[in-house]
Amino acid sequence: MTLDTNSRIVVRYGRRVRRVILRYGEAYFQVVHNPGRPFVVLAGNRKVIDLGTAFVVRRGNVGGATLMVTVIKGRVAVAPLDVADRVPTVSSRSVLLVTAGTRLLLRPHALPTLRAEPAAQATAWLRDELIFNNTPLAVAARHFNRYNRCKIVLGAPELQALRVGGVFRLSAAKSFVRSVAEAHHLRLIARGDTWILEPRTRVPDGTSDHRP
Repeated sequence: MTLDTNSRIVVRYGRRVRRVILRYGEAYFQVVHNPGRPFVVLAGNRKVIDLGTAFVVRRGNVGGATLMVTVIKGRVAVAPLDVADRVPTVSSRSVLLVTAGTRLLLRPHALPTLRAEPAAQATAWLRDELIFNNTPLAVAARHFNRYNRCKIVLGAPELQALRVGGVFRLSAAKSFVRSVAEAHHLRLIARGDTWILEPRTRVPDGTSDHRP
């Protein structure tokens, strides 16, 4: 298993079940399948049961989702905590089977969402990369802010929905904000450990433009 930045797990392997508790953050798991000793990841009020696979689990607020499970190879079962740890064979009302190339998003007070997710994009952070494909700027900024001391701030609500794309190093926040400012004709202001993006029509509050 591999942990992303700002992530924490607790490992509890027993004779009958291999359990990992994801307290917060994101982790990649590549598991040797053993039906007699299931591998189970506990994350909030859900468990992820391995069905012979490699997968990523993200716990935390990601675009409104409190849990995100992306399967790279094989399958996993996602179920409430009160479901037995035995390996399920079919989906049911409470158990969802997620297959390779698919991402499951769980949001409060909403039905589960399944969508296609390329393996290269889901595991980009393992290669110290971020991949954006028609991604909302607000989401891209949150990703960069996880990995960098200097934070990206959007100075106007209408900027959140701007779409961005490209492949960037995790540490390339400066290149990212400069390219976004140029592509969308935005004002870029450096203020301490913060990079602020604003529409050019907005009058800055006494702070002059400065490209970091």
